[in-house]
Amino acid sequence: MDVPIYTQYGRWISEIVVHGSLGESLWASIPVTEEIAARWPVTFELGILALIITQIIALPIGIYSALRQNTWGDYLGRTFAIFCIAVPSFWLATLVIVYPAIWWHYSPPILLIPFNKDPIGNLKMFIIPAVILG
Repeated sequence: MDVPIYTQYGRWISEIVVHGSLGESLWASIPVTEEIAARWPVTFELGILALIITQIIALPIGIYSALRQNTWGDYLGRTFAIFCIAVPSFWLATLVIVYPAIWWHYSPPILLIPFNKDPIGNLKMFIIPAVILG
């Protein structure tokens, strides 16, 4: 903090380019790349599940809309697709977490259930975030 911000930024960028280091976490005092590596498997699993759910929902709607162009079903499918694209997933996820907590005093489990220990419990934990993201 003893040098101007542009100098700090230049040092940070040079560390990334030369050494591949993103710096050190201010809270955990460990390298940021280790923090990212520790969270990568969960992010990857959520992304794969979201892609699968997206295909399960989008393919039937797209096929139906292609076969029955300019019908009420086509208009309904297109409207649903545009609505799903337009609604930000972070906003919808916030609503899905906050409203059940307010109305029914329910909050989702916080601890990760590894897939190799309990596949069904893991899928139960990831299904709602994957549907929202998908």
